[in-house]
Amino acid sequence: MGRDSVTDTHEIHAGLLRRLFWSWCGMPAFRCTFHNWYRARGMVLNIFGARVSRSAKIRPTVRVNRPWNLVVGDHAAIGDYAILDCVAPVFIGARSTISQYAHLCTVFTSPDADDDFPAPIRVEDDCWVAADVFVGAGVTIRHDTVVGSRSSVFDSLPERSICVGDRAKRIGERVWRHEQQYEPVAGGAH
Repeated sequence: MGRDSVTDTHEIHAGLLRRLFWSWCGMPAFRCTFHNWYRARGMVLNIFGARVSRSAKIRPTVRVNRPWNLVVGDHAAIGDYAILDCVAPVFIGARSTISQYAHLCTVFTSPDADDDFPAPIRVEDDCWVAADVFVGAGVTIRHDTVVGSRSSVFDSLPERSICVGDRAKRIGERVWRHEQQYEPVAGGAH
């Protein structure tokens, strides 16, 4: 038995123990928090190797698989019942929102092969992945992009876009309108 096979066996066992400890201890601790204990949930994830910002808001019903592959930026939000399948790294940028029931899946399973192909998912800053969106392995959603509800994303999306569809496509540009300065009304209207 060669040295490489012993090392591989140890890595397999260590990974299995890590996943078991997360599912038996970490996930129950994560889920048993009150709905507004965002910081406590972030701390539980961070104990298990995630890098979650102190200002991130993650709901207690979120399912996280392998939190050590998760990075969540400042003021990001992850909604109820979202699934973060972190077999490969998942990066969620600052001020981005992953809405309820969204599924970020980092594993591609080929019908022609017996192997799974993990690839990272990156959601850059200021994005919104709306309700019930599926995001596939290897996808990058560029900054300032909105993905409409119930869309499926299998290819990377351009920046400052509004994208929708069964195979999400760009349908428009996301434009930020600056607030107009209004003059106060004479007569003291409050």
